Amino acid sequence: MTESERELDLLLGDLMAENRRLLDKRWIDLTDDEIEEISDSIEGGDFFDSVFPFARAIEAKLKEKNACGNL
Repeated sequence: MTESERELDLLLGDLMAENRRLLDKRWIDLTDDEIEEISDSIEGGDFFDSVFPFARAIEAKLKEKNACGNL
């Protein structure tokens, strides 16, 4: 095996390990309290004015909770 082949083999091993780590990550849901807190923080005149900001706030919170560093 050449030096290049050994380096490639090590790199592939690292990539496979990272892939397994990411696949093993479990999704973290929002609690009812977190959803209520987000809902309370959204200001809107009626339901339709608040849906989009509410959806974006939920999305942001889920991204925060499920970031790759939170294993």
